Amino acid sequence: MFKIIKKRMYFFLYMFFFLVVQCAYFNTFYNAEKYFESALSIIQKAPALNDSKIPSNAIDLLDKAILNSNTIVKKYSDSKYVPEAYFLMGVSYFYKESYSSAIENFNLIDLDSFKRPNQLRLWLAYAFLRINDNDQFNKYMNKLVLNDLSNEDKYLYYNIKAESYELENDMSNAYKTYSLAADITALESRKIYLYRKLINISEQSSDLMEKTRFIKLLEEYVVDVNEMRNLKLDWLDSKDRLGHYEDIILEVDDIVDDSNFQSIKAKLMLYKSKAYRKINKLGSAKDLLIDIIDR
Repeated sequence: MFKIIKKRMYFFLYMFFFLVVQCAYFNTFYNAEKYFESALSIIQKAPALNDSKIPSNAIDLLDKAILNSNTIVKKYSDSKYVPEAYFLMGVSYFYKESYSSAIENFNLIDLDSFKRPNQLRLWLAYAFLRINDNDQFNKYMNKLVLNDLSNEDKYLYYNIKAESYELENDMSNAYKTYSLAADITALESRKIYLYRKLINISEQSSDLMEKTRFIKLLEEYVVDVNEMRNLKLDWLDSKDRLGHYEDIILEVDDIVDDSNFQSIKAKLMLYKSKAYRKINKLGSAKDLLIDIIDR
């Protein structure tokens, strides 16, 4: 009887410690995922800057994701989460622009047994694109069949293809392919990120027509009033540089009484006055200037 009780005690102790270990590495990996998701949210909400640097608080979160993932690999090497930990470290290093470290972690994953092989190929291709290794980039991209990809993978695929077009200075295809990425995703944060990116690269390429189009697309998703105003002024400035004065007049008439734009009403009326002057409606231009002064 005593032996049976003893065996049962050993069994329960074994199960207890087994569950403790299971919970430990699950929580560690769960925390790594949460840190990564928080970092990605910050990156997607940040403005698209010319130097493409990501916010420092996002880098801190990526470092925490890497640290937790590395704990899985070092302390729980027989865990089922190890391939996912390598993958998470690889993507985190990619966002930190440590592309060699990203590739190193991706290559530690068995591609044949990984549950998302296409996603792994895409990130490998992306990392090789960033280090200008065209042979390896094409090797992984050529193994992908677009129709076999999920919408999530297509979003990444279109981003990669668009960036490759951008590097080749094929801006027409870059715009089209970034737009395909924006269309395929259901997440507004990603759409906002991509339209900001498109505004930025079209400005750098002096493609003002495309820039005004992307501003209009972004406006549909912007809720911050200050950003809304800045976008509108940027759109008017671009239209002014294009010489599309009739568009300026119509746009100002459409928004001038909107409560969101009252703080910049004088600027809007100045754009309209200038547009009237450019199309030789000098009387209308003068009347607007007098009205601005009176106000």
